[in-house]
Amino acid sequence: MKLFIFISLALITNLHSASFAQNNNPRSITQDDSLKIENTISKELEQLGDSLRVLDKFYLDEQFIEFKSDTFAIERRREMRMEINWSTAGMNNASYAAEREYDQLLNKYYQKLLGKLDDEDKEILRQSQRNWIRFRDSERDVNYMLTDWQYSGGGTIQTTINANHHLEITKHRVIELYRYLSRFM
Repeated sequence: MKLFIFISLALITNLHSASFAQNNNPRSITQDDSLKIENTISKELEQLGDSLRVLDKFYLDEQFIEFKSDTFAIERRREMRMEINWSTAGMNNASYAAEREYDQLLNKYYQKLLGKLDDEDKEILRQSQRNWIRFRDSERDVNYMLTDWQYSGGGTIQTTINANHHLEITKHRVIELYRYLSRFM
């Protein structure tokens, strides 16, 4: 298994190196690029679903496959956007776009979970979500504060740290909501 992981990582690294070598100059993502990205992801999602179903016919449910497909598409889209525009602004834009997509996914899985709960228990989830939103906003405030020159030394890297931090907070909440949902029989 370790050999398989090592070989997979080596192949991924080589593919990324090759794509960056072909794209020496970062550029804005065109409408044509966006269509190619979506077509590629669509094909890869079919393969992912098929391979997950073949991998374990007895233990994987459709909800798991849906979640893996949803998150795969976001991560792959972000990766492909950054391959085209790997400038600081391009990376930040890709991360913020992925964060918005995860926010939509958060709403999807929140609604699914809400739909599974008894009426009297729905308010507990609603309160948890309101608390999470306050947490998210305060975390963003701390993150922005720490990008100040006096704390971090400044630099454009701070914008990338901010973008990734926004993404990770929302992504983590989506995963939490999915885990809650997966506890239902």
